[in-house]
Amino acid sequence: MYWGHATQRNPAKVHASDPDRDRFIDLVRVTSMITVVVLHWLSVMPALSDGRVVDQNVVAVIPGLWPLTWAGDVMALFFFAGGYANWVSLTNSLRRGESYGVFLARRARRLLRPTFIFLGGWLAVDLLMRAVGLSSWSPLRHTWPSGTPSLSGRSGSWACTW
Repeated sequence: MYWGHATQRNPAKVHASDPDRDRFIDLVRVTSMITVVVLHWLSVMPALSDGRVVDQNVVAVIPGLWPLTWAGDVMALFFFAGGYANWVSLTNSLRRGESYGVFLARRARRLLRPTFIFLGGWLAVDLLMRAVGLSSWSPLRHTWPSGTPSLSGRSGSWACTW
């Protein structure tokens, strides 16, 4: 069973390569996604300050690195390739006779299911850390500079703090 549907996935169909698939767009999407993740990972320098872990921007600590941010400016490529892939998917859906509503419902399920799974896991980790007395390390207690608006209505925190 696949995500609660009563149909089984056909392994031969899953492994078959779509001859109409644009491999260059796939390469652009994967390369830009990896570049964004790696540069975000490298751009944060955690430090311990007064017993708390704080994030520092590497460029603020080592100012000579700012030209490298231009080399990794691939977000436009990422969104272009994603938009193109979405357009191809919509075109194929309409060619099969499906309505816009069917396409949007299928797309929403594909995007929202993993999002809610991630948020549920994040909330579970947060609740567990609070339960064992590590609330200052919980993922929902990440602080930003003073004065930054937050979801909780308090400045300096970007998410709910109970």
